[in-house]
Amino acid sequence: HWQCFLIGSLFGWKRAATGKRRFRYAYAQVPRKNGKTLTAIGVAINLFCADMEKGAEVYLGAKGQEHAKDLLFAPTKFIVESSPELRAHFGIEINAGSLVIPANFSVLKTVIRKPDDGYNPHCAVVDEYHEHETDDQWSTFDTGMGSREQPLLLTITTSGSSIGGPCHEYRNECIKILDGTIPGDSTFVLIY
Repeated sequence: HWQCFLIGSLFGWKRAATGKRRFRYAYAQVPRKNGKTLTAIGVAINLFCADMEKGAEVYLGAKGQEHAKDLLFAPTKFIVESSPELRAHFGIEINAGSLVIPANFSVLKTVIRKPDDGYNPHCAVVDEYHEHETDDQWSTFDTGMGSREQPLLLTITTSGSSIGGPCHEYRNECIKILDGTIPGDSTFVLIY
């Protein structure tokens, strides 16, 4: 299953010198109805609480309000609500539009379009990147991760129908990483 390969690769590869995760970036392009968003939500929840990052900022990025609310935050909230053991173990509080861990100032919430420049993501998910007209959200998350020791920017998408735009450009870059044309040791690429 592609989900096992993705999760195993992202969390199983560590740098020998530091013990930190190898991959800072992940691009997963998978056909519709294969559980991409739910898989990304699982990664986000893990990095929100189980990674033990103080002040972890975890963002689920979407193009529009409906996508953010119904397809990203609602299932995230449901998963955490459905696990009282998880909530109790990590001290997670559920708010109308965010999850927080007051003891270590961590937050998980959705972001629509371009986030403000003050964001400092430990984990950011850009869902359905093929729908984005610009790379504003992706690049703001990327530049905001600079002070984190082992952040993750997970881009998850279908191929879509456009042969232009930021997703297509990033996909082409990822293909060059896979074929060795350009370096990309910190980028995990999975294209089906």
